[in-house]
Amino acid sequence: KLFASHNRIEGIVGLDAGCTRLSELSLFSNSLDNHDEVLSTLQGLPLLRKLDIGQNRCCTSPGQRYGLLQALPSLEVFDGQALGNLDRRLARSFFEGAGRTVTSDPGGRPGTAPAACLRPPALPAKGSDSSSRSGKPNMDASSAVVLAPLPGQKLRS
Repeated sequence: KLFASHNRIEGIVGLDAGCTRLSELSLFSNSLDNHDEVLSTLQGLPLLRKLDIGQNRCCTSPGQRYGLLQALPSLEVFDGQALGNLDRRLARSFFEGAGRTVTSDPGGRPGTAPAACLRPPALPAKGSDSSSRSGKPNMDASSAVVLAPLPGQKLRS
């Protein structure tokens, strides 16, 4: 085990050569900024199971963090969180989806937005031709849009 948190460490080159049996490493909140250097060194630690490397510039983006998960398959705990199959699948999916573009429909709704995000058509203003004498708009079944509830949202009766 090596605990070196909050020490302004700028690099860990050579750690893999001198500590080949290291299984737990805490480098939380240091000054590590070279992701490739850190990744290369950590890959040289075959027994590494627990890693705390949060609050370092080398691991700020999701891509950098998922890259570590992909490159270190024997890791069991990452930044204090136990890793499971879902974490590995998410990391793999992140890179498989890289480069894909999300298309939008003509209405401006992203392709990833649920259909419930569609807005109903605007109601005609009072006094327009589509209003009845009562002042209420005439709406037939084809012009009404019914919104589906989002997960966890209660239905109104």
